[in-house]
Amino acid sequence: MVSSGIGFEAKRYFQNMIHIGIVGATGYTGFELLRLIARHPHVRLAWATSESAAGKRISELYPTPDETRLIHFADAPLREADVIFFCLPHAASMDAVARARDAGVRAIDLSADFRLPDPDIYERWYHTPHTQTNLLSEAVYGLCEVNREAIADAVLVANPGCYPTAVNLGLWPLARAGALGPRIIADSKSGVSGAGRKLRLSSHFVEINENMVPYSIGYAHRHIAEMELILGAYTPDIQITFTPQL
Repeated sequence: MVSSGIGFEAKRYFQNMIHIGIVGATGYTGFELLRLIARHPHVRLAWATSESAAGKRISELYPTPDETRLIHFADAPLREADVIFFCLPHAASMDAVARARDAGVRAIDLSADFRLPDPDIYERWYHTPHTQTNLLSEAVYGLCEVNREAIADAVLVANPGCYPTAVNLGLWPLARAGALGPRIIADSKSGVSGAGRKLRLSSHFVEINENMVPYSIGYAHRHIAEMELILGAYTPDIQITFTPQL
């Protein structure tokens, strides 16, 4: 009887947890999600995908005891997840997120594909047309301090970019109070992991160690669009000069 009782409680415990799917689990963002899920008391991993490592266990790719076997996205049982995280490159998330929404599953997209509500602005900065414009109206920009209530009920959350999060959190209180002028100069530094796992000469240790490299200076970096989205709501004539540095 005791054993049966423990089994019932365990079953109820797992039923009450939020079941998570991860699409693109072998990149840096995907693996960080795996680590967070492993430590979260109310979340359980349902499945994880990787097109390049399908069939392998996560423990074969990273130093972790996680024995989850990776699968192709085409084989993912979407409805076994309550929420699906998409850790894919820009432009690759659009159609994948659409599949999740067609299945009635909530989605959190870590790419930029649903951050900008205007498809023309998206195409201007990311140089590719948006293929799922019908989903833009249900996407909520996931900056909690700005959109906390909307995020709670959202079926599609667009996770903010790294640089816009830093700039917007610093300046949004001023913008909301009407104390932010139109001319903004922002200088931001990023760790090298933000460039992803793909090998590049510029991200080699000997190139970047104890070094700082500015790039896309002025009005060139695509994250400016997210800064204009949040700050421009209060300062319509805002002009941002942005210098990101790796």
